[in-house]
Amino acid sequence: MNSLPAIRTSLLALLATTAIAGCARQPAPATTIAAAATSTTSADDHTLPSGIDWFEGGVDAAFAASRKSGKPVLLYWGAVWCPPCHLLKATLFSREDFQQKAKLFIPVYLDGDEPGAQKWGETFGVTGYPSVVILNGDRTEILRIAGGQDLTQYTSMLDTALEDRRPVHEVLGKLARANAQAAAEDCHRIAWQSWSLEDLDRDARRARGRQLAAAEKACATSGTPEERERITVFAAADLGLAGDAASSKLPAALVAQVGDLLADPTRAMARADALRSLDEGYFATLRAQDAARAATQLAQYLDAMRAGSESTSLPLGDRLNLLYSAVLASRSMSPDGKPAPAIEQLARARVAKAVADPGPASERSGTLNGALNVLDALRDNQQAYDITLREVKTAGAPYYYMSSLGDYCEAMGRPDEALQWHARAYEQSRGAATRFQWGGNYLQALLRLAPGDVKRVQEAGLAVLGELDAPDAIYRRSRIRLAKLDASLREWVKQDASRAPTAHALRERVKQTCGRLAPADPASATCRAFASG
Repeated sequence: MNSLPAIRTSLLALLATTAIAGCARQPAPATTIAAAATSTTSADDHTLPSGIDWFEGGVDAAFAASRKSGKPVLLYWGAVWCPPCHLLKATLFSREDFQQKAKLFIPVYLDGDEPGAQKWGETFGVTGYPSVVILNGDRTEILRIAGGQDLTQYTSMLDTALEDRRPVHEVLGKLARANAQAAAEDCHRIAWQSWSLEDLDRDARRARGRQLAAAEKACATSGTPEERERITVFAAADLGLAGDAASSKLPAALVAQVGDLLADPTRAMARADALRSLDEGYFATLRAQDAARAATQLAQYLDAMRAGSESTSLPLGDRLNLLYSAVLASRSMSPDGKPAPAIEQLARARVAKAVADPGPASERSGTLNGALNVLDALRDNQQAYDITLREVKTAGAPYYYMSSLGDYCEAMGRPDEALQWHARAYEQSRGAATRFQWGGNYLQALLRLAPGDVKRVQEAGLAVLGELDAPDAIYRRSRIRLAKLDASLREWVKQDASRAPTAHALRERVKQTCGRLAPADPASATCRAFASG
């Protein structure tokens, strides 16, 4: 991991001597955290599912094989600690129809902690786990596939990728041009791309939203009603980002189209996976334009999410995530920030039922992750803490849950225990990208909760930043987190100028890593920005 041994020892000493404040209703004793920190028994299956002939070479070799065979590459980007990844493996990759269709592709699993994995993530523009991307042998993207859809849809999406292998952004660009004429296959491709998996900044998303709105118009005569509705929703989601009212203004025609879809319960329920992208930003933006229409559409949206969450065609974890979206949207329209009583009551009942019966063991972590998402949206940190504390004792990757326990404790005003959990999460984490992620969480927590403990910040910071010495470490997820850490350190020093020498020492540590990067390297700018302070 390239951490400094002396610093790691110092961190363990800090963990052994720091007082522990209980965060639950009954204070959690030191033995609870110690036991949770060392228990790693789990039913989670961290292996890839059988039935799919996963390519055994590297990613470069997979593309070479693609060019030779003519088969597209099916790239699955995930991590062993990721509950949604477990759910995808249990519910999609284990399906016989998906396995049969996968034979027409070169399927590659890329774990985010493999050497060079984050650099590939940078190349393909993937950040979140899990992501499934279909690519040509020349590395151009054909289709991006998200979870949360009717499981029977996935094989038809693979058929789409086989039948039309044009780069998806080339198709979108074509339809966005003035007076564009859309072919039926153009509309199909745009409608079934999982646009939410692309990690774009606000300006880029708005630009894409304008392209999608133009594409919907181009599909007026050649696209099916379902395809046009999906494209409409994706455009509205991109253009409805909360923020400056002028730059976020929603076109009236687009709002009317969304309203027409939501007004039909049957169609709205059938499009629930797409409608999830209409997050709280859309409703907040619409409220600034037309409060009455926003209230009407929200009520209809909540009905669609409720109906979708009852669909047996979705895994339980995905059904809970529909309720998560509903709670967030409801809160966005409430003066006091609380969800509507009816949606809160439903969400709590569904969470209780899911926790009592999370389904098959292979889906357990995905189900509980969905339940915790709903509790996060409800801001019920206590119940989320209680569930997570039970889960951490048997989880295969307990550090995933430990970091969440730290967040819950911080929200409940228990900073000492929060820091304990974050430190334990970092100590137990495995893999270069994961260690920097959880170490970064710990360091950020120190800056917030113990800003005056300069010695501890420096010791932890040097250890965490040492994780970036791993080959090809400062890419994608790690690069984004390094930029956030840069901003936090600047604010920390701004609050007290006497902390500047410590921040300087941390920046000097990263400067050693930056020296190994070529100036033109995508990671270089982020690295050098951090090092320069």
